[in-house]
Amino acid sequence: MSPDSRVTDLADHGCRAIVTGAAGFLGRRVAACLLQAGARVLALGRSPASIDGAEHARLELRDHETVGATLTAFRPAVIVHAAGAQHHASATQLTADNVAATQSLLDASRRLTPVPRIVLVSSAAIYGAPSSEVWHEDLPCAPESAYGRSKAMAEGALCAFSAEHGGSTTCARVFNLCGPGQDAQHVCGALTRRVLAVRRRKIKAVGTGPLHPIRDFIDVRDAAAALTLLALRADAPAIVNVGTGVGTSIASLIARLLRIAGLPADTPLEATGHVAGVTRSVADVRRLRALGWQPRYDLDATLAEQWQTAVAATPA
Repeated sequence: MSPDSRVTDLADHGCRAIVTGAAGFLGRRVAACLLQAGARVLALGRSPASIDGAEHARLELRDHETVGATLTAFRPAVIVHAAGAQHHASATQLTADNVAATQSLLDASRRLTPVPRIVLVSSAAIYGAPSSEVWHEDLPCAPESAYGRSKAMAEGALCAFSAEHGGSTTCARVFNLCGPGQDAQHVCGALTRRVLAVRRRKIKAVGTGPLHPIRDFIDVRDAAAALTLLALRADAPAIVNVGTGVGTSIASLIARLLRIAGLPADTPLEATGHVAGVTRSVADVRRLRALGWQPRYDLDATLAEQWQTAVAATPA
């Protein structure tokens, strides 16, 4: 993937970038994109991150002293904060990893001169369940889940940081990720594994929640490219949706996976009891596209890669 030329120009002028959560599904790809753009990258996280060309440090973001010393030594121009607990985590873990860890990172950042640009990886869950066909960044936020509320608190901390220190910041509200290597905690990863289990005759039906909800699925590599662009564009808006602007129903997602797996379209489905929650979640991506971003991966190609990776990684 060729980075935007404006990103390359900024990175070539000695940009030092920190990526938190760099061992994660999204974070490691952000780090790789920043390296490709010419930045010097420090990958931070609790788990070791194997990213060629990056420097690495294992730490707990809530450890104020260690975080402060690490930032002071590296002196980043930009930080992409991709670390955090996911939607299935407990309320205690969400508060610790999404709120307290973010505040610790901001406290360390405000002591640097100049203050680094910060891009917070937030979530579409912050919107709640607006009735709009597509969700624009100016919609009021009314998160319905503990995960969404924790992201709203992290955004609030970043907004206060920007107001107090005049720092350049962006909240990147990421919609539904998909892509090769995704775990089963997310809808695409879970359905891919269930379809594979049917294909291998380990189960007879694909377990699924309601089929009618519509989601905006974005390839993790496209999301990483968007976050890289936002990180290295100081003129980016304060809030930017990261999605495709295209809605896909869960029924359509399953049909595509069945086709990729070579299974009949009438393969049995089995209700898991999962509650639908939000029925439609599709991003308005005009702000992101105005910065020059375009997706490179369509959903069918991404699902095919995700399928192949799952087949290779899952014992028969």
